[in-house]
Amino acid sequence: MKPEEMPNPEYSHEESDKIYQEWLASLPVMIEENYNKFIERTKLFDSFQLIANICHYNHQHDANQYTDYREDRMFIISEIVAIHCLRNEYKDTCELMAEDFFEAISEVQEAVGKYFGLQSALSRTETCSEEESTLEQITNKLHRDEILVRNPGHPDHHLLFSGELFKPLSKELNEHFGFTLEESIIIRQQLLQMISIRFFSEIDAAKVKGDQLKDQVVRFRNTGQLPEESPLTIEQFRELANKPSKKLKEMFGGYYINEVLYNLKSVYTFTAEELASHCRIPTLSAENFLKHLSIGFGTIDKDQHLISSNSILKTKPIINHGQHYIVPSFSLLTWSVEPLYENYIKTDQKLSSKFKDVKHDFLLNKGMEYFSILFRTGVVHPQNLFYEKDGKVCETDGLIAYDTILFIIEAKGNRISMKAKQGNYQRTEAHLKDLIRDATSQGKRTMDFIKESEEAVFFTKGKREKIIIDPKKFDEFFIVSLTLEPVGHLTPLIKVANDLKFFPEDVFPWIISIYDLVVIADHIELPILFLHYLRRRKRFLELNHFSIYEEIDLLAYFLFDGLYIENLLRESNEKNISMMSFDNNTDEINDYYMYKFGHKTKFTPKVKCYLPKEFLHMLESIEHSNIEHRTKIMLEILAANGSSINKLMDQIKKIRSQYRKDGQLHDCSISTGYVINGTGITYMIAKDRRELDYKLHNYCLYKFDTLKAEIWVGIGDLNPVREDYNIKCGFIAKRCSL
Repeated sequence: MKPEEMPNPEYSHEESDKIYQEWLASLPVMIEENYNKFIERTKLFDSFQLIANICHYNHQHDANQYTDYREDRMFIISEIVAIHCLRNEYKDTCELMAEDFFEAISEVQEAVGKYFGLQSALSRTETCSEEESTLEQITNKLHRDEILVRNPGHPDHHLLFSGELFKPLSKELNEHFGFTLEESIIIRQQLLQMISIRFFSEIDAAKVKGDQLKDQVVRFRNTGQLPEESPLTIEQFRELANKPSKKLKEMFGGYYINEVLYNLKSVYTFTAEELASHCRIPTLSAENFLKHLSIGFGTIDKDQHLISSNSILKTKPIINHGQHYIVPSFSLLTWSVEPLYENYIKTDQKLSSKFKDVKHDFLLNKGMEYFSILFRTGVVHPQNLFYEKDGKVCETDGLIAYDTILFIIEAKGNRISMKAKQGNYQRTEAHLKDLIRDATSQGKRTMDFIKESEEAVFFTKGKREKIIIDPKKFDEFFIVSLTLEPVGHLTPLIKVANDLKFFPEDVFPWIISIYDLVVIADHIELPILFLHYLRRRKRFLELNHFSIYEEIDLLAYFLFDGLYIENLLRESNEKNISMMSFDNNTDEINDYYMYKFGHKTKFTPKVKCYLPKEFLHMLESIEHSNIEHRTKIMLEILAANGSSINKLMDQIKKIRSQYRKDGQLHDCSISTGYVINGTGITYMIAKDRRELDYKLHNYCLYKFDTLKAEIWVGIGDLNPVREDYNIKCGFIAKRCSL
């Protein structure tokens, strides 16, 4: 949408509101204008030619650096054009000359982009209100994102998960569909690669042709000799002879490259045999894959909506005419096979029952694998544990103990239905009850059982193994709802103080999709940082006027600065800001995965945490020290902002240097927040254990009382090796609130 189409922010509030209302009133007219322009322009093209060129333009991106922002390029534009073409019979002629072709393509791109933007703005004004309930926010966002974003998980993770999830049913699926699960993954991974290889091969050939033609002109200029065969006339040779070689190279290269672009349908269309040859799979498998996932021209209603959360391209992402096929949006192809499988599974009661268990087992196994990475020093108990409560046998999916913290994990493998994704509030509420309310209720039941027991006894299936949990060892519990459905774009809408009423006020579950958990496990290096992330995440979600797009944005801001929002909160309160929205911040994470999964060659490291390496090394030493309250001490240290932590580490570096010189006891302290009611941190180093214990305790207690701090923590380092830490004692004091 062009800036001039929006209200001018320099007007008064009343004037701006008036202009805004006038702009809203004009939306239907502007939508119709762009729709008609787009429809008229598309009549001029060969159907495959149009789809190929629009697809090509909207799939262009910087191969060396990923970014969500791609100017006017959007996959949805390719999809809208494709849906329109499917409403009509195949057209095999182009009525445009080459010199008019690219301008007409640009006009289609611009008109469809405006049409989508204006239609989205109109839809948003019709569905959104200032006082939306949490359910309304989630349903409306689910509907919007299903149109534009659709699948917030990473596509390569999706293919990995799909390969494992459906493997136990691979025989039945292969027999029914005529292609294997592995073949479906190979096709989805390699089809775009096949198109890319073709395109760049044609571009290279075009450059060679351009160079050959340039050489003909240069030879004529130098010798006066004409080649035996040439597309140029003698008059053109004479006219071009005076132009510099560089100019000739650009001119002829550009001509032949434009010829490639004009004939892009030969690059983007393919046959089953060509697909099978590139993917090295049987032709019959390729034919069956294409048969189940393709749709022909003229097969959908003329009045089919161009923009829909339930687009036919989600289940039929390939378009066919005769023996030739084209993919208008490769992002839809990646996610298309699983709905095909699951829709078939639903028709077979035996298979459906089997798949229900398969989904749960896959999700729990995979989830516990990632939690084991996050809590590599924790205790991961066996899965699917049973216990007896109030005369009934109950089940919990997973328990993980880390120091004095216990995680209770409930896995939910159900999908969010298309009806919910189309904006149905009742269906969305039913799904949320399953994924959030029921999971939290089950987790709380397990938590209450543990808290109320002298010794909480769990047993595995068939009572083959007994697990005893001592409630006195734990002072904090986390309830986790682990989902198979990618819900990371919805969970930031579930604030701590929400109106869903799915869980009591003293319980705030972590609702996490397996698609987000794998990214978090990839990027958070220490168990204590994961706990810190959960605390900072909860702090963010306590603020109703702070908004963010998705879970991985929260992770990205955490990696950047610890999700330290206190300064922004202070600013928003001082300026009476009613809403503060955080930009999408996942580009670096996505860029790393582009490299990891082989989509780019430029080395791209994993996104690193904002904390200095030396500080992380110290945290690891505290974790391995086994001092009492070590987790609480580390969390209080981490609560300091980045600059305070850097200041602490600078002081620690100085006194460690002094200690190496004189071997005497040294200490340093910092205060965070306000001096009174703030938090204090002390680091002390000595070579005598008794002296270190005694002086750390007394010094920290003195500082705590004198400065009237809210919290004071301390760690004692006993005669460490030069670059190491040897944490042997700790201190924590917290002022009780009346």
